[in-house]
Amino acid sequence: MRTRSWMARSSALVAAVVFSGSTLAVIPDSGWYWNSGESGRGFNIEIQNNVLFIAGFLYDQSGNQIWIVSGGPMSSDRTYSGPAFQATNGQPLGGAYRTPTNVPFGTATVTWTTTTAANININGYAFSVTRDVYGFDFSSLTEPLLGEFALVTGNTTLPDYFGERITFSSTQPINGTVYAVGNRTGESGANSLALGHWVAALGKWTVLIDSAPSYWDYYTFTFEGVNFVEGDDATYLKGSLPNGSLNALGVRVRSAQAAAGGNAPGAIHSASVQPSAEKAEIQASAKMSSRTIRTIDASTIEELRSMEAALQSLR
Repeated sequence: MRTRSWMARSSALVAAVVFSGSTLAVIPDSGWYWNSGESGRGFNIEIQNNVLFIAGFLYDQSGNQIWIVSGGPMSSDRTYSGPAFQATNGQPLGGAYRTPTNVPFGTATVTWTTTTAANININGYAFSVTRDVYGFDFSSLTEPLLGEFALVTGNTTLPDYFGERITFSSTQPINGTVYAVGNRTGESGANSLALGHWVAALGKWTVLIDSAPSYWDYYTFTFEGVNFVEGDDATYLKGSLPNGSLNALGVRVRSAQAAAGGNAPGAIHSASVQPSAEKAEIQASAKMSSRTIRTIDASTIEELRSMEAALQSLR
């Protein structure tokens, strides 16, 4: 595993600030897992559908490198157990192909405690690990929002669903607070401005969009992994306060560098036609009609007013 100094950050801080594993369900994040206090050992875990594959990059008591692999169906949304094997005598770097030998190595179990934290046990050896995050600084109050997010909001009891794409391409200090700043994808300038940041008092990331001439859209969510978010979307009339919200799910579809105009990973298709003010009003009104009535607390109201003032100052 990596041992560079830029990898030495606080996994505990990252987990506390960013990720939130639901008590009802967990969507484990595929990726590289390690214990930052025990550099030199790690695991690659990939999940497709309900099938897991894990490879451990480990050492025996003599310091010899060993590879341990296991794979098969998961037994629940957060647990896996299956036979483990030590891969030996495999293909060298160069030369004719050589079929590897898989030697039984007991049992491997993986149990996620959150979306990005897990306990691994291989043949009686236990490891507590977290997913390695190195492309974003999740201790930042704005950087994880950079990029483009595709969001779906809706009320599953009706059901009504609405789509949104938001691009954050930069950060900017406004009224003493630093925000990620952007627009509804495909729009620019004063049209459909958006800003967001992490709010410690709420324990959530917040995003405010100037979605229509008469309406604000206010998202609150947590990151369930590096690129997946889950939370709520409250649409409300300007000059008022939200009194309800819709469930919201979203995924990052364009990297931060791509959103800033760089040559980097991102979805091919992008919005290019700006909706008319009339259509924006109709959609915002429909979202309000579909909302589930909920009350909001004083800290949310204070945050909303600060974000509204910051967004208006960008005009």
